[in-house]
Amino acid sequence: MIIASRTLVFIIALASTLFVVCGCAGSNASRASFDTNRTLSLGQIESKAADLVADIVANPRFVKYRKALQGGNGQSADIVMLVQNIDGTATNDREWPTMLESLLASLEGSLAAQGLSFRQDLDPGLPNYVKGIEEFDKQDSDARYNQTTGTVTTGAAHKAVLGLVLTATKQELGNQVEIMLRAKVVDGESKTTLLVASSLTKNPASERK
Repeated sequence: MIIASRTLVFIIALASTLFVVCGCAGSNASRASFDTNRTLSLGQIESKAADLVADIVANPRFVKYRKALQGGNGQSADIVMLVQNIDGTATNDREWPTMLESLLASLEGSLAAQGLSFRQDLDPGLPNYVKGIEEFDKQDSDARYNQTTGTVTTGAAHKAVLGLVLTATKQELGNQVEIMLRAKVVDGESKTTLLVASSLTKNPASERK
């Protein structure tokens, strides 16, 4: 009788342990699956950037703006853009500032292919500052360099005519995740919104399957 009771206690204890272990494993697997749903892969970022740029250049307001900038001469005009702000705070995720940097890099490549270039900022602290870019102009007054070669770079920076405001927003409802990327293009002359392009991703992990 005592042996039977001990056996029963052992079985109950074993069952409880298995339940806890399996439950934790299932919970961890579920959590891992949810975490992969909270952000975009590098491939998705590249694709979303291309989609945003396609929407920008096809927007009727942008087409009209570019045509006016060309002055009716039929020649393609390169447009310089100022990166005004990059904001991922609405996602409440620590990794999103880095993700937005990746998105900005992808956008820059896609925009350049369409004749739109980011202004490379000259002052540290600006959104699109390029480290060491001021060294180009310093060459012009440095006697160590042969001034008969190359071109003079001082004062040759192109002015931006359009601004870009990039934002990321994330919403979580249960295990469902939505990520919205927005690229707002601002007319630098009138200081008004020219257009807003957006890309919505529902449950990023499922899209990657």
